[in-house]
Amino acid sequence: MRKGFVKRLFTMACAGVLVFTAFPLEANADNGTTVAGEPETVIIPDSIQEGREINFNEGWKFYLGTSSSAQNPGFNDSGWNSVALPHDFSISQAYTTSGEAESGFLPGGTGWYRKTFSLPESFYGKKIFINFDGVYSDAYVYVNGTSVGENHYGYTSFAFDITDYLTCDGKTENVIAVKAVNNIPSSRWYSGSGIYRDVTLITTKDIHVDRYGTQVTTPNIESGDGTVRIETDIVNDGENVSVTVKNTVYTKSGEKVSDTSESTVEAGRRQTVTDTSTMTVASPKLWSTENPNLYYVRTELWVDGTLTDSYDTDFGFRYCSFDVTNGFKLNGQNLKLNGVCLHSDQGALGSAASYDAMYRQLSIMKDMGVN
Repeated sequence: MRKGFVKRLFTMACAGVLVFTAFPLEANADNGTTVAGEPETVIIPDSIQEGREINFNEGWKFYLGTSSSAQNPGFNDSGWNSVALPHDFSISQAYTTSGEAESGFLPGGTGWYRKTFSLPESFYGKKIFINFDGVYSDAYVYVNGTSVGENHYGYTSFAFDITDYLTCDGKTENVIAVKAVNNIPSSRWYSGSGIYRDVTLITTKDIHVDRYGTQVTTPNIESGDGTVRIETDIVNDGENVSVTVKNTVYTKSGEKVSDTSESTVEAGRRQTVTDTSTMTVASPKLWSTENPNLYYVRTELWVDGTLTDSYDTDFGFRYCSFDVTNGFKLNGQNLKLNGVCLHSDQGALGSAASYDAMYRQLSIMKDMGVN
């Protein structure tokens, strides 16, 4: 399965700082967001992540409407609303009978988001990506006034390399601006509008595992063999050096359950490495709907004895089949599939992808027998 980005808890690693310009909450606005007050500086420790991702949800400014200059660094957004992501700008609009039922009679339209921040000197020389888990539905992304990319589908994640557009000196302000457009009609159900899923800043060295760059399969699990096969996409944007790829399997709680395999990648800009060694988990616990046992592969890249990247990929051991006589089987056992037509919104909360709201929703589904 291709690795999806997940939330991580971060620990402090060094003394630099990542500085964001944000605004305190002052009053409730009619649309349910907040009005900007005097600016304040929010300081976040630099390089605190064990992995590569920094949660980028806080400290955004929002405006509902069009603008021809909101992407520019010097644009004055002090009158905009302060919001935290995920954010749905449809759900706070006034209902209108000129709309359509599929959109909940909410008009959608165009919204602008801006975030002002400073990056420490320790980020200089790193690769820096901005990752959006979802923007509905047409997204236009600018960094310090320069267009860095567009995405025209609301339900998939996307990322852009913004390294060359940022200043990393600990004091210069950088600005990321996003125009989100949802022209109704656009869907057969309520979609919401705007940056409705998480945003992360991803930092790597020149030699790193590509985004969603690992594929983990368990080809022999039906016979009880816990062999793990791993393919890794390696990106080398730096010098032509040999890279050692190390893979190790752990339980979800962090217990090592396999040997560490090694393979060497010769100099090159981008390669896919297939781990041909035998990595085996003894007596693997199968994943099922009642016992969702998970493991993860930790992929490490080493150059001349120095760790350049570490990348974790969740996976589970399971096998399934459809049979014309016996129907569906999971891990050799018949299983009736009980499901519903479940869309991505949270009712009166809109489509903003709040973890707690989704957990509650799926817990209710589970209690009523959905598997």
